[in-house]
Amino acid sequence: MGKARLSGRIALSAPINLADTLKGGQTFRFRKIDDQPSFCGVYKGTLLELTEPGPSSEILYQVHGFSPGRFGELKAFRRFEMLQAEVERLIKEYLCIDLNVDELKTIVNAASNNVELHSPTAFHVRVLAQERFETLIAFITSANNNIERITKLLGKLCSTFGEEIYPLEFDDKGRFRLLDEGCPIFRSTHENFSHAFPTARRIWKLGGESPEKLSTTLREMGFGYRAKYIAKTVQILAEDEGHPFYADYDRNSLEEYEKCTTMLQTLQGVGKKVADCIALQGFQFGCAVPIDVHIRRISINEFRVAGFTKLKLDRALTGTDYRIIADFYRTTFGHHAGLVQQVMFVYSLHRSKASTHVALKPEKEAPKRKLAPTDAKDTLRRRTRRN
Repeated sequence: MGKARLSGRIALSAPINLADTLKGGQTFRFRKIDDQPSFCGVYKGTLLELTEPGPSSEILYQVHGFSPGRFGELKAFRRFEMLQAEVERLIKEYLCIDLNVDELKTIVNAASNNVELHSPTAFHVRVLAQERFETLIAFITSANNNIERITKLLGKLCSTFGEEIYPLEFDDKGRFRLLDEGCPIFRSTHENFSHAFPTARRIWKLGGESPEKLSTTLREMGFGYRAKYIAKTVQILAEDEGHPFYADYDRNSLEEYEKCTTMLQTLQGVGKKVADCIALQGFQFGCAVPIDVHIRRISINEFRVAGFTKLKLDRALTGTDYRIIADFYRTTFGHHAGLVQQVMFVYSLHRSKASTHVALKPEKEAPKRKLAPTDAKDTLRRRTRRN
């Protein structure tokens, strides 16, 4: 046997921007490769490298390895061609590649044509179809935190509790196996991305099956006050495999969405916005619309809605503000509501980079605290801390 590459190209029916999608605060398990338009990260126990589409409108991908658990699931795909097809299906699922961008543009432009006018590439963002448990833990961790720190904390969590990822090799007949030799080099090359995200049951078992022990371990890893929230949530989900967190939900039902977010808010460390983030990305509820002060500001500036006249930019976000804005998105954009929220955020980042536009009206979250961002990175950092 010799080392081989599991790689290929995926044709796109509509443009996609990987930087806005993978590094915009949705996932914390991808990193940009220095001096390259490529990103490396882990999804469902698969270590992927994805490259921004060029003029050919194709995403280039390479699989660097699998976790043993994921590899066991793939043994049914006995030949290279079958394995490659399954990997491409996985990538398409994760990036929501088959999105109808023309339909999205039409409904947004009907409400405000500024996005198309000032930042047409904002429509190239996608809402990632992430794993539920990973999304839950990631957004509990995100409270009052920044992207770099969240990424490091989740990397520590995975390296402590997750299955290690091993490189793949093939023989001349297309048969494949995991290569468990020379893995320290492989692990150091991929830094915090050499392990799969663990399940609740795995964390609970390796953490001593005690919320106190697990909380202590998480605190030592740097999770701070979030440690006790994560420990208790892990206990609940590990000990009850019939918990409604694992239930099947109708993603096209508003009633099911409300049931899901109500359930999520019974878990430690999950408030309304975090519940909406998890419902949107982990459960794929398109009607879930996470609202923060930045989305309130963008929405008031961009959409001329009668109900928005009562909203004030110089006060903390209230429950009424949240409901009015989220209901507007759901009523106006339907199953694209959560995606439009992401488009509007990316649009605001793009406009903040431009030197010729008139700045959006600044907003204060609380008295004596200036929140108007000075650049796109500052906006992203502040938004992440409020997840």
